[in-house]
Amino acid sequence: MARKGSPKVRSGCRTCKKRKVKCDEFRPACRRCSSTGRTCGGYDLELDREQDREHYNALQHSISLYRPKQLTARDEQEGRSFNFFAHVVSPVLSGPMDTYFWTHLVMQFSHFTPAVRHASIAVSSLYEDFLGGSRIFRQKNNLLALKHYNAAIQEIGANPDQDEQLVLMVCVLFVCIELLQGNPEAASRHCKHGIAILQKFNVDSGRTPSDWVVRYLLPIFRRLSLNLFIPSGPPSPARFSKGDFPPPPSIMLLENGPDSGSVPDRFDTIVEASNSLDELMATCMSISHAKDDASTQDQMHKKGQLRESLQLWNTRISEFESSATSLSVADQLALCNMRMRYEKQKIDLGVRAGPKSFAEELQYDQYTSTFKSIVALARQAASLSTSAYNGQRQSFSFDMGFLPVLQFVVMKCRDFDTRIEALSWMPHLTAAKESLLDLGTLYRISRRVIELEHNVSLDDDLRARDDETAKLQLTSEDSRIVAAPVDHEMEVITAQDGTVSYRRRVLIIMRHADNSSSFDREILQERKLRQYDLEIPGMRSAR
Repeated sequence: MARKGSPKVRSGCRTCKKRKVKCDEFRPACRRCSSTGRTCGGYDLELDREQDREHYNALQHSISLYRPKQLTARDEQEGRSFNFFAHVVSPVLSGPMDTYFWTHLVMQFSHFTPAVRHASIAVSSLYEDFLGGSRIFRQKNNLLALKHYNAAIQEIGANPDQDEQLVLMVCVLFVCIELLQGNPEAASRHCKHGIAILQKFNVDSGRTPSDWVVRYLLPIFRRLSLNLFIPSGPPSPARFSKGDFPPPPSIMLLENGPDSGSVPDRFDTIVEASNSLDELMATCMSISHAKDDASTQDQMHKKGQLRESLQLWNTRISEFESSATSLSVADQLALCNMRMRYEKQKIDLGVRAGPKSFAEELQYDQYTSTFKSIVALARQAASLSTSAYNGQRQSFSFDMGFLPVLQFVVMKCRDFDTRIEALSWMPHLTAAKESLLDLGTLYRISRRVIELEHNVSLDDDLRARDDETAKLQLTSEDSRIVAAPVDHEMEVITAQDGTVSYRRRVLIIMRHADNSSSFDREILQERKLRQYDLEIPGMRSAR
């Protein structure tokens, strides 16, 4: 006799199936059992795996259509971590550019791929440390995160024939884990591995990556290639003088052919505009790190083409902005950030990369008006961020946002008022930690650079002391600080009474009018800093 009502289902917890009642299948323990005071007997893992495989097969046909409502958790701790990742972590990590990757793709793959599941739990647990204000040091390991990070690594290593596209996704999660742990060297290694996989698709014309790889993963790796590969730790004076800095690994742009670096006829979304600008910036970086045997004429021709492309990008983004019926606050902030990066890129194209002579360093003085434009955009973004974040500072962002551009202004603009304003917007616009950059550290370094170059002492509100007058504009005779690299490791000092303090070392590299260089090591003490009513985060601290 045919069964009446709803068809019988094989899923559900053991307790509900034994009681022959409908289970809501909430993980790790169903609500039906919990609400009645019963102990949920858990789920049949073999059946879960069979359902996972069915979901995987469906995903192969259309990855954009499936999003699990509830991840399959193996225990209560996993269930809690997944819930925290889904509702708190992934929306924050996504930013305006990678929403689908963090909130959909990672969640989808976590449902049927152990490596992604373990890596997601590690990210979730480490981010919770940041959200709670914990200071992250490598010697203070998060045991839960470490356990699942190691499990993810073992899953990848156990299967040498693992789908490389899956490995690409895991590489992104591993980069995020290492950034949260404060280990930029390991983050760079994972990023290089992912870039090497992407490059294989270019070399082997018979292999074509999935559309979702090109659409969602390639932009992430392009931005990582722009952000992660900066020298870690102060270089030796000899290394700096020789310009012994290896170029970042190049990422061959899969979706582009002969027209690489071209700007589309129009932008339909903020993401399209951002990806286009990132591609132009990657091209600019490759030109800046070109080999010395490249002809000067060839370099000038490429830079000229890139300037035209940048100007066309600026035209297209203006057209997009004027035609948009409504833009969210997040989109408006993204537009401000892109325009600031565009202005910075114009400066980068006009000034030679690498260790500069004193005369070359003076070239930045020609761009004071451009620096002022960047600061004006930061001012506009600050007014937007007040309503966007309700005064709450973001703890961690996977991508770099406003921080690198504002620090660039502080380091290279020698107009006192302009660089002071750029410094003042840092704590308003940036997360406590942006990718591998730490707001607390960069704020203190930037402040010290201004004091040294303008021969002034600043109070907490960035005003010159009453008995001092700053040089508002440096002249061609004044020495210039060309770099201020910092030791990544922070020293932990424990006094006899048990109190703990922190400090880190920074190398101040200064170029003089006679083209000689000086190298002074300074120690940054972590004393509490405030800017009016705003507290400046501590070095490598979440708040």
